[in-house]
Amino acid sequence: LSRMADLLDTQDGVKDKMRSALVYPSFVLCLGLLVGGILLGVVVPKTSAMLAASGMELPRASALIVTFSKVLAALGMFLLIVSGFAVAFAKKRARKDGDFAVRLDRFILKLPFMRPARILAGIRFSSILSVLTESGMPIVSALPIAGAGTSHVWLEKCIADQTEKVRNGTSLSQAVGGLPMLGHELGEWVRVGEAGGCMSAMLDVASARLQREWDRSLTRRLALLEPAMLTLVGVFVLVVALALILPVIGMTKSLGVG
Repeated sequence: LSRMADLLDTQDGVKDKMRSALVYPSFVLCLGLLVGGILLGVVVPKTSAMLAASGMELPRASALIVTFSKVLAALGMFLLIVSGFAVAFAKKRARKDGDFAVRLDRFILKLPFMRPARILAGIRFSSILSVLTESGMPIVSALPIAGAGTSHVWLEKCIADQTEKVRNGTSLSQAVGGLPMLGHELGEWVRVGEAGGCMSAMLDVASARLQREWDRSLTRRLALLEPAMLTLVGVFVLVVALALILPVIGMTKSLGVG
């Protein structure tokens, strides 16, 4: 129970780290959306009305930029709404249809940017399996529990299939090596543990190694996410600002001020 409590504390720490790491990028994104909304919803209409009152029109470049920005904003809102409905529908159907839940989970885990989620599943699987095997639980009973601990129904089903092979005489290392997403990371460690009679220790080593890889992967992605979001927000604000500055420059030149 003490080791299981430590494992749960570690997983809670992982969740807290993810939430903390996403605070700054989320703030930057919300700030960019707020600034863009103010520019397109307030500043642009007032500038257009001022030019119309002076008998001038927006330059073609400015008109194109404003139109493109509005279309992009509308498209983004549409995609956000559609994505929200799609996610809600998928969750509702997954609760009712087990096969659909497995297919959906498989599709999500195979996405290129989901590698940190796959590594995290491996950490949970190896840690729970280590605790259970060290406490003396039979491997055919421990595997399904460790599979459920991954929090992914597809992996849980794959582990259940491999458990049947172990029950029929397949070695644990072969069964773990045949797991999608996890086998490549854990198969060799389990084989060493079987050969040396130190299964629990090798699973702990594998879990610690995956933990370090997960930390590096998450840190690398977050390090790229922050400047990428800052760049996108900055470019968007700059483009809209140019759309407002160009007609003002044209007006001052027409009045003989520039």
